[in-house]
Amino acid sequence: MVSSITRSVASGSTAVFSVPFPYLDQTHVLLLLNGVPKTLGVDYTFLTASTIQISAGNPAAGTVVERKRVTPTDPLTDFSPGNLDTGDLNVGILQPLYVAQEAGDHAADLEGRGFYSVDFADGGLVPLPEANKVLGWNAAGTALENKALIDLGAVAVSTLWQSVLGLLTFAEAWLVLKLNGSLSTRALIKALVPQVGMSVLLTESGRVGNFVWRLGDYSAQIAMDTSEGVYLKADNVASNVGAWVRSFEILKATHFGASTTATRTANKTALQCAINVAQEYVGSLLIPDTYLTDGAVVQTKALKLWGHHADKSGISTNSGAAISIVPTTSSSLDNVWWGWNNFLAATSEVAHYGIEYASSGTQYISNFIMEGVKASGPAGGVNFDSTASTVGIFSCTFRRNWWDNGSVFKDIGDSVHILENTINGNGIGILVNGVKGGAQQLVIADNNITTLSECVYLLNVSAAHIDRNWMETPSYLGSYTGGTGALLYAQSSPNTLISRNTIQPLTAVMVGLGQTAAAYSIRLNTTGDASIIGAQRLIAIGSTGHIQIGAGVTNAYIKDDNKFDTTPVITDAGTGTFGAKNTPGVFNQLVTFRTTAQFTSVLSAECTDAGAGNGPYVDIFRDSASPAVSDGIGGFLWYGRNSAAAKINYGYITHTLLNVTAGAEAGQFNVARMLAGALVVAATFGTTFNFTTGGTFTGTITPAVNDVGALGTGALSWSDVFLATGGVINFANGNYTMTHTTGTLTLSGILVASQYNVGANKVVGARDTGWTAGTGTANKAAFAAYAGATMSAAYVQAEAQATNNAARDAAQRILAIETALRTHGLIN
Repeated sequence: MVSSITRSVASGSTAVFSVPFPYLDQTHVLLLLNGVPKTLGVDYTFLTASTIQISAGNPAAGTVVERKRVTPTDPLTDFSPGNLDTGDLNVGILQPLYVAQEAGDHAADLEGRGFYSVDFADGGLVPLPEANKVLGWNAAGTALENKALIDLGAVAVSTLWQSVLGLLTFAEAWLVLKLNGSLSTRALIKALVPQVGMSVLLTESGRVGNFVWRLGDYSAQIAMDTSEGVYLKADNVASNVGAWVRSFEILKATHFGASTTATRTANKTALQCAINVAQEYVGSLLIPDTYLTDGAVVQTKALKLWGHHADKSGISTNSGAAISIVPTTSSSLDNVWWGWNNFLAATSEVAHYGIEYASSGTQYISNFIMEGVKASGPAGGVNFDSTASTVGIFSCTFRRNWWDNGSVFKDIGDSVHILENTINGNGIGILVNGVKGGAQQLVIADNNITTLSECVYLLNVSAAHIDRNWMETPSYLGSYTGGTGALLYAQSSPNTLISRNTIQPLTAVMVGLGQTAAAYSIRLNTTGDASIIGAQRLIAIGSTGHIQIGAGVTNAYIKDDNKFDTTPVITDAGTGTFGAKNTPGVFNQLVTFRTTAQFTSVLSAECTDAGAGNGPYVDIFRDSASPAVSDGIGGFLWYGRNSAAAKINYGYITHTLLNVTAGAEAGQFNVARMLAGALVVAATFGTTFNFTTGGTFTGTITPAVNDVGALGTGALSWSDVFLATGGVINFANGNYTMTHTTGTLTLSGILVASQYNVGANKVVGARDTGWTAGTGTANKAAFAAYAGATMSAAYVQAEAQATNNAARDAAQRILAIETALRTHGLIN
């Protein structure tokens, strides 16, 4: 049977060449010029069934023109019951025959016996090298030819020996391959004369795998793969013609020479090459073991970097970060499928993190996951810094990782989720320093954070959600060393939602043993609006208190049902802080309830207890270590606008201390109102009850029981009593009354007095005693005053009688007056 491979050397005078072997289809006939494959229908065409014509014209003299049959190994026909076509039967019989022949021809060709030459017109095989000559590659590197053993004039000595040694290496490689079915070094594979579809098993330690010869331009891959993990350049074939390419399902770092026994420098070189090739051509890379390096390996493009698990797989360095992520400028378009899973990234160099990320310009990465990564370094586990980027990281998740000494996220974008991680050590557990303008949806949830510093630290972050985390300064680590005085600290971070966390500073027991605790569990500081602290599983007390609201924080809401380990201590220097259904803490600033509706309840305390005791209380406690008389301990203030739109305090109720001696304590309420532009204390309720500016009443004022109490005292008298017309003063429920009518005061009974005056003149005084009652007839009838009479010189009876009658009448009238005086009790 005619060989399926035929070669001839072009004369330069023809473009037509024979196809001496049979074939099933023209597409199975390949044309190679000097070893370079050509395309049917483009570079050459069939003139007849047994001749082809080269489209570009006559090839240059000396060109090796190879015609080769390559029959597909997949079935070319199917047989159906009742339909046995003779053509299909022929194809079914000839296809395996041709494939088997081609395998034999290929093997013979590899042994150097299948090169046809014009020197052998009968088409015989090239014999063994001629006397004093060796077989070597021609100038084009596409065929073997006899070369002079020594030809110093034509070939340099080094070139000659390269040819000789290359031939010997090829022979060695071919012999080993034939004997073992595999090769133990990459050098032996590269020394082979490659054929299309040829496969060689490499058994080199750590690099075991199948390499297949593939045609094509692999110059870029070979230039990048300096560690020869995937691409090998044949010694005698240009890289733009073809390459040995590793067959794999999982690309491993070991394919590139990474080893647990290699030097740090060698591992860094191997790992960097592996990452370069994987991120450019593959998309994923397995780190099967833990490798020591002397510097960071750099990842610049999307790649899934993964290991078996963090205690088995990883990178540990003594210089810089273990992994440095620096997106290329094209990463603004390449925003998916980054991933880091199940490996260790550790560094021992001061001020570095296990994994460090930095980007600039429009570079960004998004839609990625970091999961199962144990990252550690003296500075912390991971540092994702987007400060120089206009976009940063976003739509990404960090889940179920272990980070030693904390983590840092700077100037991040939207939708960053930090979930279910374990963070331990002495640095800030999770530090988020800034978000891009308008970015939202930072979620920090379900993490276990045990650290000597802040567990969560937010700076210039808006609308973060911190939920279901465990935050603790554990006693086994030692004293709290953070700079903010809190385990959860938020500065200039409005709209922060803090819910369902457990926050545990060092206990009082450990403080008593000499350790230092954080001042608070939670601090909101500097500026920020409308943050919510709601329904925590536990807020434990620090060395000062539970929660601090700093100056500049507005409208913070300490929500329902937070659980405190002791009576809450809440220090508030903010504005508008509001708490509901919590055991009260201390609020030093006004609480603002704003509504646009009238008669709307803005604060409600409701008790559903059916018992006889009191309902809800509002506790106000001034916790002064040195209380003193006149100290104010709190109150209620009322504000309103005046006509100039100024906010004015129109009144207050406050309480001051009157006596702070234990067992004799006393206090006083003070009620003030605005009067004529000034606040005036209107009433005090303390040891005494005082109105300082007068008062009016529309109802009846009565004592608690009959005949108790007085209006005024001997030392403190009322100045005036004013009654309206018809007013009545009633004694003993009607026993005696004093009733007014216009110009008249009517007394219902006896009036006892020591003296009565009209103006400044006494008209009635005390009873004049010692009088003997007169006798005779008293005259109360009409009485004419005696006018007197002229007496004659000689008294006559009539004149005497008139004088006598006048004396009688006067005596009777005097008696009547005396009797009246006695009757009225003036004399006796």
